[in-house]
Amino acid sequence: MGKRKLSPTLWRTCRVLMNEVRLRLLWAVVRYADQLNVTGISRELGMPQPIATMGLRALQARGLIGVRRERYSVYYNLKTDRSLPEATRLREAFRRYFESTELTDDWTAQMMVMLKAFTHFNRLAMLRRLAVGEATKADLEKASGVVVKTVEHHLRCLSRAGLIEVQETSGGVSIYRLAKPSHLVAQELLRQTLEGDESYFNATTGSEKDLRLVHDNNGNRGFIKLDTRPIYD
Repeated sequence: MGKRKLSPTLWRTCRVLMNEVRLRLLWAVVRYADQLNVTGISRELGMPQPIATMGLRALQARGLIGVRRERYSVYYNLKTDRSLPEATRLREAFRRYFESTELTDDWTAQMMVMLKAFTHFNRLAMLRRLAVGEATKADLEKASGVVVKTVEHHLRCLSRAGLIEVQETSGGVSIYRLAKPSHLVAQELLRQTLEGDESYFNATTGSEKDLRLVHDNNGNRGFIKLDTRPIYD
């Protein structure tokens, strides 16, 4: 059986992580790996146990943490699935961040701004295009298959995360370049984005190679499969 890949669902993993409760739970697992059961973690973080349980299960489902059962207690740890090396690398980036950074009161808010840049496959497509070289909005529109207005929204997300730089030309054209992020987790996410293939969808949905998010004349969004008519939501 071949290895399962996190990269086809990297943006979905970031959507799971872009949540204050789950980020705090990930910090707790890194800090107290295999030392506290779910009850202890929820007490340490001051949150209801059912919420902690659901959040921990979501992290485990993405391959970011492991679990150990001891009679009636459940302990979460850092022993992740070896068949998910990308998940392990991402979790290790979080561990290094937690251990090397003095966390402020708003660290989860700052983290979510960074994670948001990776929560949409069109933004990943733009990053991959910028890795090839500088680009205009029109270039990025072609790379992602969305209209310029939507490109501008994605660019704002990427800019807030420190992933792109912009230069205004004398002709009023904006030129975008890929930037090197200072955030340890952003560095790993960008690395995985650029290393992975183009399959950012689940197998049940399709791949970026044969699906594209488009807009009709009324602004409705929808996925099209190449050589087929669009189905708008």
